Amino acid sequence: MVSFYKPKAKEFKIKSEVVKCESLDIQGRGVARTSQGMAFIQGLLPDESAKIEILGVSGQSVKTRLLRIEEFSPARLKPLCADSLKCGGCPLMQQRPALLCN
Repeated sequence: MVSFYKPKAKEFKIKSEVVKCESLDIQGRGVARTSQGMAFIQGLLPDESAKIEILGVSGQSVKTRLLRIEEFSPARLKPLCADSLKCGGCPLMQQRPALLCN
């Protein structure tokens, strides 16, 4: 009889920490270093600090959820659309055009 090995899933405790965004990735997500690895955080701009919740680790990438922005970037704009918080909107809509050119 054949027996297949099934590794047990690693247990992971959800925790939160404060991170500082270093740059943006190609999809407009903020890139920040956490204690678990690199995180890509939707809605975070460079030079912003935010409290995030670490949901899990996949290789060298960390799955996170943005809880709140602690320190805002001067490049942040007020969203043009009232529904941007509900639908997510364009991830690049919240920053000044000059930042997009860099």
